[in-house]
Amino acid sequence: MKNEKHKKIFLKELENIPNVSLACKKCNISRNTIYKWRIENEEFKKDFEKAMRKGDDSITDLAKAKYVELIKNGHWKAIERQLNKNSEGKETALDIHDKTILEYRKFLEDWRNNKEFNSLPKEQEDS
Repeated sequence: MKNEKHKKIFLKELENIPNVSLACKKCNISRNTIYKWRIENEEFKKDFEKAMRKGDDSITDLAKAKYVELIKNGHWKAIERQLNKNSEGKETALDIHDKTILEYRKFLEDWRNNKEFNSLPKEQEDS
């Protein structure tokens, strides 16, 4: 009966912290005990896997919320990642921006290197 209480406490903790070592430490239960319970008790094994999934989902939700905060706060890498993630093979706004910048730089370089653009006719130089 005591084991059942410990199992429930551990599984609840695992839902909050989807890390066996941390959950064990918090519940003061050894990892060996947990893995022994998993081997010996098919129901515990299923509950363990369910608790891990719930914990992973919870952590994923938290990470996504923090990611949205980063985007809202103007964190450039988060914005860039989101733009690239949503493209799925399509040209992203970021790609178009980069192309435009490169084309503009090439235009400026060509303009600077072209003598026709850089030299004014003699009569205009004297004015």
